[in-house]
Amino acid sequence: MGYIDHTGEFVIEPRFDNAGSFAEGLAAVRMGDLWGFIDRTGQMVIKPTWAYVDDFSEGLAAVSPGGDGPAGFIDTTGRVVIEPRFTDVGDFQEGLVNVKMGDDELPGATPGSERWGAIDPEGRFVIPLRFASLSGFRYGLAFARSEEGSGWVNRSGEFVWMDR
Repeated sequence: MGYIDHTGEFVIEPRFDNAGSFAEGLAAVRMGDLWGFIDRTGQMVIKPTWAYVDDFSEGLAAVSPGGDGPAGFIDTTGRVVIEPRFTDVGDFQEGLVNVKMGDDELPGATPGSERWGAIDPEGRFVIPLRFASLSGFRYGLAFARSEEGSGWVNRSGEFVWMDR
């Protein structure tokens, strides 16, 4: 795969096994089984190292060394800024990202349980792992489900509107 301009001319010659869209000036590309990132000139900025990557959002991209294994985040230089330890992650929105961890990471959790919370760009929990589901934030709110019910939570993880 490669990239063309609006006239159909190649601006980055086809040399990738798969390629994503540009986000924040970088595009995910796969060579063999591994993903990395190129800039708009086609230069490899982050060498293919990861079995799974997502687009950059607010300067960070989700990555996983094993594809279905734990996910963490890298910055636009490829430096790991949040170690892969989450079973699922969203995209950074409004300075937070929703993350999920399984029962083996949660003290006192019942077997088979997984909970969602939210972390900041340094990997610190802003909202503890307490939700059955948690969406990304928009306009300061995220949709969440818990044992209490479902509704919209603020950036502190408190329900501001709930449907029981």
